[in-house]
Amino acid sequence: MDTGKKCTIHWEGVCSARTECLLAWCKENEDARIKLFSDSAKDVKEQGQKKKQSRTLRDTFYSQVAQAVFSNDEDLEVQRLFKEDPKAFIKPV
Repeated sequence: MDTGKKCTIHWEGVCSARTECLLAWCKENEDARIKLFSDSAKDVKEQGQKKKQSRTLRDTFYSQVAQAVFSNDEDLEVQRLFKEDPKAFIKPV
């Protein structure tokens, strides 16, 4: 994270509420979920085409997921870090 402090995000065990938030978001946002997690790259490759996906659109969806999951996280430190630098929560690790 660019905030100078890094944290590790866990998705199971005690932190399974994060996973539940992610799943709820995916159920409520079917179009976004399909664009983020579908096998479209495989389908396009099999058809001999190039995959075209707007990075801006994808980042918007990732921002929405991060907002849904981390803005009200049970861990107050994670909430604080998310509020300080929300873009850090959508970067690949």
